[in-house]
Amino acid sequence: MSIHSPLTDPPPRTVAVVGGDTGRADGLYGDHYHLGVTSVADQQPVGLASVAVGVERLRRVAAGCPQLRFTVTGRQLCPGAPGGKPDPRPYVELFRVRPGNIQVPASWDAFAPPLPAKPLRLLVTGGRLPPAYAPFAAQLDHLCARLNPAELFGLCGDNRGLDELAARWFSERQIPFARYQCHWEQLAAPRAIVRNRHGRHYNARARLDCETRLVMAATHVVVFEPLAAGDASPCRHVIAQAKGLGRALRVLWSTAPRKGETDPMTAAPGITER
Repeated sequence: MSIHSPLTDPPPRTVAVVGGDTGRADGLYGDHYHLGVTSVADQQPVGLASVAVGVERLRRVAAGCPQLRFTVTGRQLCPGAPGGKPDPRPYVELFRVRPGNIQVPASWDAFAPPLPAKPLRLLVTGGRLPPAYAPFAAQLDHLCARLNPAELFGLCGDNRGLDELAARWFSERQIPFARYQCHWEQLAAPRAIVRNRHGRHYNARARLDCETRLVMAATHVVVFEPLAAGDASPCRHVIAQAKGLGRALRVLWSTAPRKGETDPMTAAPGITER
């Protein structure tokens, strides 16, 4: 058996990640990896949720091919963007968790630094009307009772309501965590839905895009879904994404505090597992 010296072994082969050709499936083609970020119909950027599926596939391929080095650039990733000025920012946070053999521009990591290499990254999310804090915290304590806090990293959004409860729970348990912002101002984001409210334009898809980036960063997802929300549940998209991307998922029914309950520690209807 011959032993190869690190000084004589050939360097990893570089594979450029480029926008996929029309009609060609995502995958490795020679020295290029095709990532579908534009639609076949009009060659315009697709929504972030669709891109996330391709990025997840790329991450798995790269993890299984340590002998290759995959390089991503903003221009390669965003062909067909309106005006010929691709803006990679909507895609950047999809790459915050990646194998070591996927390289992205340094500016991307400056905008959204890589997350700690924790074996379990827990996303806690849910509807805008959160449950009272006491049953919320008790249920999370029960779910995470057998986990080592040193191996846990938390993820949540940056809105009011349940996102604030999640951040409080992570802080009180001394679990490091990251809060993701909704980029309402990104009117040119892929498939943005531009609306006007009180004289200001905003991207109505910002919340969905934020959930996509959070699910991409997570390994486990806990969703507190409003009780009896049905088909109108505000959590249906994040639940579908977590299932589609293969994340470990736990959905809990929850009810908001009754009218007049202002103290988040007061008694409130419980939380039941779905």
